[in-house]
This record gives sequence, C-alpha cells and structure tokens, in this order.
Amino acid sequence: MSHTWVSILRVVFRRCFIYCVKIPGVRTVQYLAHKTEFAHGRPLNGYSGVFGSHEDARKAITSNRKIGYDYDEMGEIDQARIGTLNFQDYPVLFWLHTFYADIRTIFDLGGHCGESYYAYRKYIHFPENFIWRIFDVPAVIASGKKLAKNQNASTLEFTTKPLDMEGADMVLASGSLQYLPEGFLPSVVGKLQKKPRYIIVHRTPLHGKRSFVTIQATGPVFCPYTVAHRQTLIDQMTALGYMVVDSWTTKRKLEVPFHPECGLDVYSGIYFRCEDKASS
Repeated sequence: MSHTWVSILRVVFRRCFIYCVKIPGVRTVQYLAHKTEFAHGRPLNGYSGVFGSHEDARKAITSNRKIGYDYDEMGEIDQARIGTLNFQDYPVLFWLHTFYADIRTIFDLGGHCGESYYAYRKYIHFPENFIWRIFDVPAVIASGKKLAKNQNASTLEFTTKPLDMEGADMVLASGSLQYLPEGFLPSVVGKLQKKPRYIIVHRTPLHGKRSFVTIQATGPVFCPYTVAHRQTLIDQMTALGYMVVDSWTTKRKLEVPFHPECGLDVYSGIYFRCEDKASS
C-alpha cells in the first residue's frame, strides 16, 4: 500500500474515532490508538498527556526515545528557511524598529541556529559593535556556529549559559519558552544585576486559565512542552519591574487528545519594557 493511502486511512480512522466517542468502549480504543501512534512520533508536532511539571513529562517519555533538542539532527531543522521572515514575525520587527538604535546586545533565548537574526538583519541596520547572543543546547549551538561561519555572521555569539543574559539590552524569546520549565524567563531575569530594558516573548502558547506540560513529538525526538498560565507570566514580570507595552496573537492550534480543556487556537506575543533603574 502506498504511503499516500496509508496517510489517508490514518486520517479517516482518527475522524471516525472522534465522531464515535460516545459509543461504549470507543474511547478506550481511541486512547490506545493514540498512544500507539504517538509512540511512533505521529502525528508530527502532535501532543500527548498532561503533566504537572517539565520533569514529570520528561519522565513519562519512553526510555528508548530521544528527548529534547541536544542532538546533531535537531540543529539542522529549519535551516533551509534561514533568512525568511514569516508574516507572524512582523510585530517583533515593528518593535525592533522602534528601539534598535538603543540596543547593543540582544539575548536570543532558545534562538536555535539564529533564524530570527538572519530574518531581521535584512530589514534592520544594527549599530556597530552590535552583538546577537544565542542561548541554546550544545548540539544546536555547534550547528549554529558552522552556519554563522558560512553566512559570515560575525555579529553572532553563542552560549549554553542562561546567565549570559547579563548585560543584554533586549531579550527575545521566540518560540522557545514552551521547551523550558515554566517560570524560566523571570527566574533568570531575577538573578541579573542589570535587567534588560526590553523583553519580547513571541510565538508562545499561553493559557488563560491554567498551566500544564504536555509532550510534543518533534521529528526524531520527543520534548516536554510547557504551556504557561498567561497572567502568571505577566505577574512575574511585573514583580520584576516590567510593564506590558503591547501584546498580540498568531493563529496556531494546540490540541492535546483527551484534554479539550487544554486546547489553544492562538499563540501569544508580549512586549515587556522595564523602567527600573536597575535595568541596563
């Protein structure tokens, strides 16, 4: 049977399960089918389970599966799209344009190989001696350094230490907080002697009523995936001296099978600014 027909049959079966959920025993079959599919990494970027913490989700991943992004193959993901600006990224570009002349260092939290840098540098002329510092896991950073050399991106720096955020004028967390424990960002900022004046959280799943951690099947690996409580994040940043200047949403669904209360239709972006005298 061709790959196309197998894919079609999977979709048909999933839909049949959805519509037949009220039939006795079907929900159990649904659950077993979901667990079997997910154990094989299907669907790609799909989700499974609800847990109370990042560590609990990590422990629930089968021991023979790769966990997280610290693998060579994960550093190659999305490199083909390097330099492409997604329409969803325009809110970040807009705000960068308003204050880029005031910044000398951006700390890109979970910036992978530098996708955001390569996209934005086409539209923003950063000042001399400017530094774009990327924090990520070692394997991804190794790929990022190779790419930077090929792209002649001398502005890029890489680190595995979150406290290298010290001295940054701006922090960008674009599509990264979900792969870190809840509260990671305010925890790190709270340890700094000088806080970054600007912080932009972008493409991040934030729930209006609760926080939880699920598991995401991402290509060859499985990742604990944090969905933070929106107001808690705002309260934590407010306590550190930040105010919300702007917020936005981008359309993206998150569905956790058997947990409809955890679903999202949009991901969030928030621009925080710190007026505290302790900021850089």
